[in-house]
Amino acid sequence: RLDGQRYLYEKWEDAPVPDPSSGKDTVHAKLARRYFEWAAPATLAEFRWFSGLGAKAAKAALAPLDLVPLGEGDPRLLLESQKSKLDQLEPGSEPDIHLLSSLDGLFLLRRNLDSIVAAEDRQHPLLQRAARGLTDLPHHPIVDRGRVIGFWEYDQAEAAVVWATFGDAAASVREAVSRTEDFIQRELGDARAYSMDTPKRRAKRIASLSRYAA
Repeated sequence: RLDGQRYLYEKWEDAPVPDPSSGKDTVHAKLARRYFEWAAPATLAEFRWFSGLGAKAAKAALAPLDLVPLGEGDPRLLLESQKSKLDQLEPGSEPDIHLLSSLDGLFLLRRNLDSIVAAEDRQHPLLQRAARGLTDLPHHPIVDRGRVIGFWEYDQAEAAVVWATFGDAAASVREAVSRTEDFIQRELGDARAYSMDTPKRRAKRIASLSRYAA
């Protein structure tokens, strides 16, 4: 079950274990490449957090990669092949709303709220405490084209999604909330941030979010 906390360990016979003769530097470089394939654009500091490497080792891991800055003077880096694709990308003009998990890779691989929240939204009461060095989101996020525009939680007792946005909620947000609520009711029964995130543990978060609910 996805909502339980039980673990079963099994030996991985054909696990992709790096060749010990390749050395740590090669392994670190492979990890760095995978990280930037997953999470770019990202900063050196964000890669250091993810990898647990020190400053010297992290810089050495990035050295063999074809990383380029997102823009002039921008600390965010990405692979050169990604940069050419990004330069050709035309941002959508219509809302593209998704209710994601707080553990989604969009946030978890960087843990940098400032990079995914509009500057004008950072003064919202829901973000006042979070804006001071938040690494983990306080609630599940509502996302529009990669930017966090609000938060949500699932109230199991009411079988309803409790949500709030930083600005006025468009019809597309309400439609996404309705779809998510219906999916949880039909397929899951609950939506937890982690396995032990019971409805009782979630009560304070829901109460906090409810004050700003639409």
